[in-house]
Amino acid sequence: MILKFLFCSRDFLQADYNIIFAENGSEAYKKVLSDKPDLIVSDLMMPEMDGIELWCKLRENFDTSHLPIILLTARAEIEDRIAGLKAGADSYIPKPFHPEHLKVRIGKTHAIEDQHKEALRETGYQFRAGKGDT
Repeated sequence: MILKFLFCSRDFLQADYNIIFAENGSEAYKKVLSDKPDLIVSDLMMPEMDGIELWCKLRENFDTSHLPIILLTARAEIEDRIAGLKAGADSYIPKPFHPEHLKVRIGKTHAIEDQHKEALRETGYQFRAGKGDT
């Protein structure tokens, strides 16, 4: 599942992913807790709770702290990208962006997560119910 806020890429991604939408950061946080997505694609600037606030709340919660996050933003300066990555985003994509760029980044991020899960399984690690089994 992918939690996503950017509506213009909806049709492009729905063919490959189960997408959950939220209108703002507060709604997104609630949906992450209830729907347990595998990856989050979030706009940096959102009403009620921005992408950085959302990221911080997710990192503070044990059940969501592991989720990879791709930030989308109109802030395209290299300093903004560096700050976003330093803040903990797994990827930072400035707008405007090519939809294929987002799709490839999602695929790569998901593949890395799958590799991590497989490496943990090989050590005998037991995932909690609903985690690591997708």
